[in-house]
Amino acid sequence: MLLEAGATVNLAAGESQETPLHVAAARGLEQHVALYLEHGADVGLRTSQGETALNTACAGAEGPGSCRRHQAAARRLLEAGADARAAGRKRHTPLHNACASGCGGLAELLLRYGARAEVPNGAGHTPMDCALQAVQDAPNWEPEVLFAALLDYGAQPVRPEVRWEALT
Repeated sequence: MLLEAGATVNLAAGESQETPLHVAAARGLEQHVALYLEHGADVGLRTSQGETALNTACAGAEGPGSCRRHQAAARRLLEAGADARAAGRKRHTPLHNACASGCGGLAELLLRYGARAEVPNGAGHTPMDCALQAVQDAPNWEPEVLFAALLDYGAQPVRPEVRWEALT
């Protein structure tokens, strides 16, 4: 109703600079993402931390259990032109976030849209490093889809300078 009455869909909130699209994406609310996009939401707008709505969609997944709804929101954003390679201020990409959350299907979607499996974030960690940490944090998780997708798109299995012991 607010949008129909002329509310500004790209209005950013205070210091965070989050838009309604960022909030909906972070919560994995696909229908809200679609609604905001239909009303002209800009997928390229960034928060004060340099995060796009796609970054927040991928960071919002809290483990494999919530991946499907965040993947659906991310798909809408990618179809609307979101950049799968867009990194925030710490150079953490949507793929880093998907891997840190253990979301294999989401990672595979991002890779199909051009995300790069070998790019390090500001701390020097690749998406594979984030995936390995996710396995450590959730030992009952089955990461085969995630690891297969990363390897299929050029990730190195283990970087020599990041040994498994360093992640434990």
